[in-house]
Amino acid sequence: MINNFLKTGKNEGIDVEGNLVPLYLFDGQRAISETLVVMILISAPMFLCVKPCIALCCPGPEAEHHDTKNHQSEVRAAESEHAAEEGLL
Repeated sequence: MINNFLKTGKNEGIDVEGNLVPLYLFDGQRAISETLVVMILISAPMFLCVKPCIALCCPGPEAEHHDTKNHQSEVRAAESEHAAEEGLL
């Protein structure tokens, strides 16, 4: 597979007389190999760049929530007010 990538889909061997002969298992294998090499050349940079681009463009979870201690104290205050109102009724 590495040779397939490095030779851009060409798969040739040397016969007994020293001539280059194609070593394909079926017709159309070279076209498939070249297509797969092109797909690798397109998709590999995408795999490597997507996560850093998302990290730069999208805010993290800390940007969505304000301080959790303040939020927890607000929730407790609201719960105690609710409990006090129920006790008065």
